[in-house]
Amino acid sequence: MDIDHERSTWLPPDLMVWLLMSALNILALHARDRTGATGTALIRAALVQSPPRQPDDPSRRAFPFPLIVDYGVDEVPLSTQSCTHADGEAVALLDDFAIEGPALVQATSQLADEIVQASGIAEALPVTSAGELRQAGWGVSLRNAMTKWARAHGINVVSA
Repeated sequence: MDIDHERSTWLPPDLMVWLLMSALNILALHARDRTGATGTALIRAALVQSPPRQPDDPSRRAFPFPLIVDYGVDEVPLSTQSCTHADGEAVALLDDFAIEGPALVQATSQLADEIVQASGIAEALPVTSAGELRQAGWGVSLRNAMTKWARAHGINVVSA
């Protein structure tokens, strides 16, 4: 297996958290503003290893496993096991995660924690269950943008 193929078989947890948080917010906005939904929502998310787009090109996978963190220097494996499927559930008030703020981060944390546990990781480091962003959990490519976003939306940023 060459290095390019190896790198394509990883999904950094910070990218997974960012994608999950973005999707939650967009879906909640749609449900609230377009359909008039409100109240408690059961949120389910799953990541599955997708097949290659072209059978002879294994480097073109969308969400493969295991999870790693890339801090811009070296990739650090976090997983104790590889998996092809991970899922999570959370319950939250729809109106809360339609707003970019601590409640959106809390809902994301609940889902992300369950998803990364499938790979043997205790918790998703980029976010906390208290609705905070953990600055050290974000890779170099997303850290500054996420810190700026968090501060603009009243989300506490913790260093460790």
